[in-house]
Amino acid sequence: MVNALGGLLGLACAVVVLHFCSSTNAIEPSNPTQVPKQHAFSSYVNTTATYTQDVDDVRTPWTEKIRFLVDYYPSQWPREMWARDASRMANASITHVRISEFDWALLEPSEGNYDWSLLDDSIEVLAQYGLKVILGTPTCTPPMWVVRKYDILGVNDEMHVRRFGSRRHYSFSSPDYLALSKGIVRAMAERYGDNENVDAWQLDNEFGNTRTTRTYDQHATRKFRQWLQDKYGTIEELNNRQGRVFWSSQYDTFDDILPPTLENEESSPALRLDWFHFSSDQLISFSAEQAETVREVAREQGYKAKPITTNFMCFEFSFDHYKFMQETGIDFATWDSYPLGNGDVLEWAPEHEKLLYARTGRPDHQALQHSFFRGVAGVRNGNQPYGPWGVMESPLGPVNWAPANPSPAPGIVRLWLHDMTAHGSSLNGIFRWRQVPYGQEQMHSGMLRPDDEPDFAFGEHQAAVSDIEQLHRAKVNLAANNAKHAPKIAMIFDYPSHWFIEAQPQSGRYVRSTYVDYTFQYPELFSNWFSALRRLALDVDVIGPTTNLSSYDLVLIPTMVNITTEMNAALAEFKGDVIVGPRTSSKVDPLSIPDGLAPAQGALRDRLPLKVTRSESLHRNGGLGDKVRLHSDLCGSQDPDQCVYPVEVWSEWLECEREGKKAVEFVSATYEGYRDGKPAMCSHIEESNDPHVVERRTTYLGWYAKQDALMPIFVHAAKRRGIKTLLGQEPNVYHDLGKHVRFARRGDALFAFNYDDKNEADLVLPRTKDMHFQLLVGHMPDHEHKIAKSGVNIYRIASNK
Repeated sequence: MVNALGGLLGLACAVVVLHFCSSTNAIEPSNPTQVPKQHAFSSYVNTTATYTQDVDDVRTPWTEKIRFLVDYYPSQWPREMWARDASRMANASITHVRISEFDWALLEPSEGNYDWSLLDDSIEVLAQYGLKVILGTPTCTPPMWVVRKYDILGVNDEMHVRRFGSRRHYSFSSPDYLALSKGIVRAMAERYGDNENVDAWQLDNEFGNTRTTRTYDQHATRKFRQWLQDKYGTIEELNNRQGRVFWSSQYDTFDDILPPTLENEESSPALRLDWFHFSSDQLISFSAEQAETVREVAREQGYKAKPITTNFMCFEFSFDHYKFMQETGIDFATWDSYPLGNGDVLEWAPEHEKLLYARTGRPDHQALQHSFFRGVAGVRNGNQPYGPWGVMESPLGPVNWAPANPSPAPGIVRLWLHDMTAHGSSLNGIFRWRQVPYGQEQMHSGMLRPDDEPDFAFGEHQAAVSDIEQLHRAKVNLAANNAKHAPKIAMIFDYPSHWFIEAQPQSGRYVRSTYVDYTFQYPELFSNWFSALRRLALDVDVIGPTTNLSSYDLVLIPTMVNITTEMNAALAEFKGDVIVGPRTSSKVDPLSIPDGLAPAQGALRDRLPLKVTRSESLHRNGGLGDKVRLHSDLCGSQDPDQCVYPVEVWSEWLECEREGKKAVEFVSATYEGYRDGKPAMCSHIEESNDPHVVERRTTYLGWYAKQDALMPIFVHAAKRRGIKTLLGQEPNVYHDLGKHVRFARRGDALFAFNYDDKNEADLVLPRTKDMHFQLLVGHMPDHEHKIAKSGVNIYRIASNK
């Protein structure tokens, strides 16, 4: 067995970057225009296919080839270091460098006076070593002269102005800021838009971070009033539809309306929901103007605009990412992946799980985000399940911003990088090149330490690069958008559902402008459904409400509080099976109980005779002792006593009939204890006259089910539709992968991950009549059915035909 740390670092130094590990001296090119020889990876393209996005004649597409990126800040380092840094990046197989997203004060030190020397020189130096630039628009950090002269500052829900001295202190609604941001973006596009060394643009930085989407300033107030008038037409219609007769809260004119915060008690939930939608729209409009400015300059100057992206955040629910992609038209999606910090800030995650995965990250957390942003990108791909996406930032060591910031386990950085690749990433980014010795993020690690030496996990990054090269040499197909092996299961994510629940959670505490500490957490519910599938090795796409469903056999909707007209039409047409969770179709716009009780009029009610007569919010951890029992059709051969699960957070009273029509399928789950024997689940199979057609089945779960309860339900549903696992097997609850092992497929490669940093993992890989698995990458070569601690095995999926 190879020691995890020693083996990784040894492989990196001996095989990948021998020069780098043996010396930190610069490699100066003898000819400034001659690019030094780079690692073979830099030319590796696994496929030349591009996504079939709606690309017009002034836009360059972003392809699915694998790239490695690092975030670099030339302004923070002496110019004499730049060439050495660029040389070392190239020798480390870095292909792309993101720069300048925080440099507005340097690029435009006073209004209208630009200093391009920093960007000109840094792009030129990076280009000398074959490095392509992703250029950030610096609007996240408006400089002091902007704040001094213009009214651009945002206001939080305590009505405190966001002061200068950090970042994200502006309001998306400020007319001055819209004009100023367009000005700097236009100036940059005019100078660098056709630069052959600039490969793509990044808009702003981490939209929504630190609760900055919703701002309560005077500009937002005026625009909110207009937004409401556009939606409702008259103040009488607003009062009527929002039910403002309650507590005598009718408005006389739209000018009476203020953003909902600091009322004596809870404000109107319908007004808050409108505020959430409005705030999302403002952010999207701001971003769309930046993207259009870049393209406008390209049209004026007669060249194809470079691809545009932005770096989204993990579980950032303050704006609708699907609508963002649609209205900005950006070309690919990226996100900032911090497995340890992102897991530690989850309020709903149990403390024992935070400790269990403190050095590895939760095994499904990053995979869910990868899958999610793959689906977000699909909006630009004609509302298909996937589009080009990547990771703009990920760590190699401790970060500085989480409640606790431990070091990653040895080997786990390599695993994280392969997790990106396995889910189809086209950009595997690291934050940052060198740890800076000053400022707010001086404790955030990088590829290099402040003393300019490689940091602990640098070798793991290089080992991951070497692994990908090994797959290339073995001629493994890594096409990310292979329709032949596309998942047959989809989970639908819906941003407005999160806002509905936040506006009226039926638990928690109301503080100033919204509810906090409520138990029904949409991301937790969604994560449980996703994890149940992953533990069964069932592949799944995470898509939005507008994505085409025609390629799927099974659609899962953990909840969708208000089913839109478009989604109703898609569900009505969908021929496969559907499973939905609690609160689905329980409200209608703007926020009220539907006529005839839930589900509201529409496809779900048409597919399944069901009525939800009461809902109750519950304490966590099964404090009331309520349970759900799954019956024999779901439980199978398991001990019946193993098919009883606690009920917590949310429970609904169901009637499996409506208007004289009964659900034709046996009730497979019932409550025990309180409401003993009453249905916890309703299912209905619609009869078909065609014996060759599998009749479509619709199931409603009336409680907040966790992973263990969901697995038998998903096994039953997948078997019914003939859906196989990633290993080519029929799904089975006895094949539960457990807490640490997970699989993912890209093209003809199967990635096996072990998120356990204390124990090796045993694998049982079957040889079916259709396929077998050939180990290509693994750090226990004498034990191809074991995965090292925090390790990765990569197998070729070979056909037996």
